Amino acid sequence: MEADKSLQKRSYRNWLEIDRNNIHFNTREQTAIAVKDIDKAQLITRYKDSLINNPRQFRSYALGTQFSQDNFSDVAPITDTDAFKREHNKR
Repeated sequence: MEADKSLQKRSYRNWLEIDRNNIHFNTREQTAIAVKDIDKAQLITRYKDSLINNPRQFRSYALGTQFSQDNFSDVAPITDTDAFKREHNKR
Protein backbone atom coordinates (compact mmCIF):
# COMPACT_ATOMS: atom_id res chain seq x y z
CA MET A 1 0.00 0.00 0.00
CA GLU A 2 1.35 3.41 -0.97
CA ALA A 3 2.30 5.74 1.86
CA ASP A 4 0.74 9.18 2.10
CA LYS A 5 2.82 11.67 0.13
CA SER A 6 2.20 14.60 2.44
CA LEU A 7 1.11 15.40 5.94
CA GLN A 8 -1.99 17.07 4.47
CA LYS A 9 -3.09 13.83 2.77
CA ARG A 10 -2.41 11.79 5.89
CA SER A 11 -4.36 14.25 8.01
CA TYR A 12 -7.26 14.24 5.55
CA ARG A 13 -7.35 10.43 5.49
CA ASN A 14 -7.32 10.30 9.30
CA TRP A 15 -10.16 12.83 9.56
CA LEU A 16 -12.19 10.70 7.16
CA GLU A 17 -11.63 7.72 9.44
CA ILE A 18 -12.83 9.76 12.41
CA ASP A 19 -15.87 10.89 10.42
CA ARG A 20 -16.64 7.22 9.65
CA ASN A 21 -16.25 6.31 13.33
CA ASN A 22 -13.55 3.85 12.31
CA ILE A 23 -11.51 3.54 15.49
CA HIS A 24 -9.12 1.12 13.77
CA PHE A 25 -8.11 3.63 11.05
CA ASN A 26 -7.88 0.78 8.55
CA THR A 27 -10.30 1.67 5.73
CA ARG A 28 -7.53 1.50 3.10
CA GLU A 29 -6.50 -1.96 4.25
CA GLN A 30 -10.10 -3.20 4.40
CA THR A 31 -10.78 -1.79 0.93
CA ALA A 32 -7.67 -3.50 -0.45
CA ILE A 33 -8.82 -6.82 1.00
CA ALA A 34 -12.34 -6.35 -0.39
CA VAL A 35 -11.22 -5.56 -3.95
CA LYS A 36 -8.26 -7.93 -4.12
CA ASP A 37 -10.13 -10.67 -5.94
CA ILE A 38 -12.76 -8.65 -7.80
CA ASP A 39 -12.77 -9.03 -11.57
CA LYS A 40 -13.92 -6.65 -14.30
CA ALA A 41 -17.35 -8.26 -14.70
CA GLN A 42 -18.02 -8.00 -10.96
CA LEU A 43 -16.89 -4.39 -10.94
CA ILE A 44 -19.19 -3.46 -13.82
CA THR A 45 -22.11 -5.27 -12.18
CA ARG A 46 -21.51 -3.46 -8.89
CA TYR A 47 -21.20 -0.10 -10.66
CA LYS A 48 -24.44 -0.59 -12.57
CA ASP A 49 -26.28 -1.76 -9.46
CA SER A 50 -24.99 0.98 -7.16
CA LEU A 51 -24.92 3.99 -9.43
CA ILE A 52 -27.36 3.32 -12.25
CA ASN A 53 -30.06 0.88 -11.13
CA ASN A 54 -30.28 1.94 -7.48
CA PRO A 55 -28.87 5.46 -7.22
CA ARG A 56 -28.57 6.99 -3.78
CA GLN A 57 -27.16 10.20 -2.45
CA PHE A 58 -23.42 10.04 -1.93
CA ARG A 59 -20.55 12.25 -0.86
CA SER A 60 -17.53 12.81 -3.00
CA TYR A 61 -14.22 14.08 -1.68
CA ALA A 62 -11.33 15.38 -3.73
CA LEU A 63 -7.84 16.08 -2.54
CA GLY A 64 -5.82 18.86 -4.03
CA THR A 65 -6.17 22.50 -4.92
CA GLN A 66 -7.20 22.31 -8.58
CA PHE A 67 -10.55 24.02 -7.95
CA SER A 68 -9.64 26.07 -4.89
CA GLN A 69 -10.33 29.36 -6.71
CA ASP A 70 -13.74 28.30 -8.02
CA ASN A 71 -16.93 29.58 -6.44
CA PHE A 72 -19.30 26.76 -5.52
CA SER A 73 -21.80 28.86 -3.56
CA ASP A 74 -24.52 28.42 -6.21
CA VAL A 75 -24.37 24.62 -6.31
CA ALA A 76 -27.79 23.00 -6.59
CA PRO A 77 -28.57 19.42 -5.54
CA ILE A 78 -29.08 16.84 -8.27
CA THR A 79 -32.78 15.98 -8.12
CA ASP A 80 -33.17 14.25 -11.49
CA THR A 81 -30.38 11.70 -11.77
CA ASP A 82 -31.46 10.53 -15.22
CA ALA A 83 -31.22 14.07 -16.63
CA PHE A 84 -27.85 14.54 -14.92
CA LYS A 85 -26.53 11.30 -16.45
CA ARG A 86 -27.74 12.28 -19.92
CA GLU A 87 -26.20 15.73 -19.62
CA HIS A 88 -22.82 14.50 -18.38
CA ASN A 89 -22.55 11.31 -20.41
CA LYS A 90 -21.92 13.21 -23.64
CA ARG A 91 -18.57 12.61 -25.25
